[in-house]
Amino acid sequence: MPPTPPATSILRGLLLVILAGMCFALLDANAKWLGQTYPVTQVVWMRYTIGTIIAVAYAARALRWSMFSTRHPWLQASRGLLLLICTATNFIALNYLPMALVLAVIFTAPLMTCALSVPLLGEKVGWRRWTAIGVGFLGILVIVRPGFGEVHWAIFLALASAFFGALYNIVTRQVARHDDTRVSLVYVSLVGALIASPGLAVAWVPPVGWDWALFVGLGASGALGHFLLIGAFKHAPASTLAPFSYAQILWSTLMGYLVFSSLPDLMTFLGAAIIIASGVYLVYRERQLGRGITAKAERPT
Repeated sequence: MPPTPPATSILRGLLLVILAGMCFALLDANAKWLGQTYPVTQVVWMRYTIGTIIAVAYAARALRWSMFSTRHPWLQASRGLLLLICTATNFIALNYLPMALVLAVIFTAPLMTCALSVPLLGEKVGWRRWTAIGVGFLGILVIVRPGFGEVHWAIFLALASAFFGALYNIVTRQVARHDDTRVSLVYVSLVGALIASPGLAVAWVPPVGWDWALFVGLGASGALGHFLLIGAFKHAPASTLAPFSYAQILWSTLMGYLVFSSLPDLMTFLGAAIIIASGVYLVYRERQLGRGITAKAERPT
């Protein structure tokens, strides 16, 4: 077993992962705000284009041209496409639903990743983890409450975002064995920007005034969140950090209230608590089994 990091290092890692959650909440808040005025295709393209500029500048300092060197170009391209779909469906859902509600649904992605690892990666999942996955999806039913009123169609986009995020995580597990994290950051941003570019020919609204700053903040907050996660995983084990990533729901709730004057209802909080508990238990079981948790330097969106 690897040596346990000192307490100061673990605390630094926890602080970084919590700050990363704040950056990702800022990303969602910017996307929701800009999505009220600008086409989603434009918001997605700006997020990836600015993210690409920052990622290339960051990686070039250490890797130079080798930041484009990968042993699995098609897998990297697939990652970029999957994350692009995950991002687009998330941004559309944010236009219609409260931030915390969308995020609670998207946090089922780790549960889906665990379930999909069986047919796609040939991994074995015992009854305890299958139970945790089942309980987590009960949390979705608590949030959606089918049969107790009209279910907003955008909730299915949030579920789609979680599903494509899970597929993205599966592919990331494969490339993480061979490619440098900084190479993966560059590819996922660059591929997303290139694929999203044709959408600009369909709809483009020239940004005005402070909206330029919001667009820059959109890409910068996403990039900074990824960099903070990279730093967090250098200071503490992924299994220690994973439960604290759920602090992002608190950040999203706070920003949703301050910026959009919206709060999720009690059942959404209850469903989110069930999903979080299931996710934390999966982390606990992974640690018990000695398999560890894949340290993901990127968050699906």
